[in-house]
Amino acid sequence: MLWLDLGLCIVCLWGGVSGYLAGWRKISQRLALLIVAAATAAVFQGDMKLFITLHYPVDLAIRTLLINRSAVPVGTMASYPEAVLNSLEIPAWLHPLLVEKATAAATASATGVIDILTMIMVNALSFAAGFALWGGAFQLAGFFRQNHSGVLSNYRGQWGGAIIGVILHIWIFVLIAGAVAPFFWLIPLARELFDPQQAYLFNKALQLFNSTGIWWN
Repeated sequence: MLWLDLGLCIVCLWGGVSGYLAGWRKISQRLALLIVAAATAAVFQGDMKLFITLHYPVDLAIRTLLINRSAVPVGTMASYPEAVLNSLEIPAWLHPLLVEKATAAATASATGVIDILTMIMVNALSFAAGFALWGGAFQLAGFFRQNHSGVLSNYRGQWGGAIIGVILHIWIFVLIAGAVAPFFWLIPLARELFDPQQAYLFNKALQLFNSTGIWWN
């Protein structure tokens, strides 16, 4: 089993154990906090993206790194978008979507694909920053009060907590994977160590993250 898939299995196992120990009420609060923080980060993603790009030239830096990492000569970038995708080892399931987005933007070329990839990475960074900010703010503000009654959960409550704990940790993995994975395309060592192309569960997590539309906002 590949490292990334093994990591997801370990995360799910830990989620089940922690949910069982915490009980369904407490673990449900954590899941609700995750959902609210992620939704808020997604809603204000555009504002965070504007703030980041106004103060830091991350889009230019990412675009330059993508061009440098791609194995396509600059003079041929107008004709070979697939060559860029293959050289950066972008997951195969994402190729048609990237080309489609570039075509819709009237830039169906390697340069257009790089622009779309740059947008994905800036959006992922903006979401991650917003998620950390809002999640931390909700925690500090006591958005959800913990149950300190000291009453132990009953048997059903513990197994309900285990199920919710698995769901919680799957979504944590999905959100982290979606925010971090695009930057794997820039780091050859990460691809060699984790081989995300061949990680079945990891790619399913990315497809689930892709369905949220966060990469494309």
